[in-house]
Formats: sequence, C-alpha cells, structure tokens
Amino acid sequence: MNQKSNKLTVPDLISVGVFTALYFVLVTVATFACALLPGVGNIL
Repeated sequence: MNQKSNKLTVPDLISVGVFTALYFVLVTVATFACALLPGVGNIL
C-alpha cells in the first residue's frame, strides 16, 4: 500500500503562489478600473 504524506511539496507551494499572484493582479485591475472609469463600478 502506497502511503501519502500530508506535507506540502514545492510544486504545491508554487501553485499556491501563482494563484495568489493572479488573484492580487485581478483585484488590482478591478480596483483601478473602478477608480479610473466611472461606469465600471456599477457593473462590478
């Protein structure tokens, strides 16, 4: 029987880092869009 460890591996941490960076980029773009373009805030 193959036993899995519950530890995070390097590829797991890289995946979490990539998705975290993507999340912050999307939030930043949405924030600037709401601040610079008056009509976008009503859509979001």
